[in-house]
Amino acid sequence: MSLSDLIKGGKARRLDADPQQIKSLLAIAERDLRVAEILLEKSPDASFMHSYNAILQCCRALMFWHGYRATEDEHKTAIAFAGETMPGFQQMPELDRMRRKRHIATYDEADTVSRHEAEHAADIAKSFYALVSKKVGEKRR
Repeated sequence: MSLSDLIKGGKARRLDADPQQIKSLLAIAERDLRVAEILLEKSPDASFMHSYNAILQCCRALMFWHGYRATEDEHKTAIAFAGETMPGFQQMPELDRMRRKRHIATYDEADTVSRHEAEHAADIAKSFYALVSKKVGEKRR
């Protein structure tokens, strides 16, 4: 879904975000990256969920930086928005798969995430965090 489709479809709307809001979202992402590492041994599911949440908060920070917020299907919209505004991120297609897997692990079935999947999710989250942090550190549009 294109950026204009997200806006026209009412899934994203304009927002005059305070830079502190963006900073706070990145702080949440950073916290979740640390927690994901700690939980890797004990619970790959929980580690995966924290990696996913770090990605989600980065997507939200990116939306805020661009002057938008998700208003419908928030997780899906935030990831789609990030895909439209960060096309160079190689693992972008994996983010939506992670969203679906996190949903299963959160609401439907325990122990669905392998250690390998959790490690891979953490690697993606760290890479995405680094790119988004750099991007939102630039002058806001």
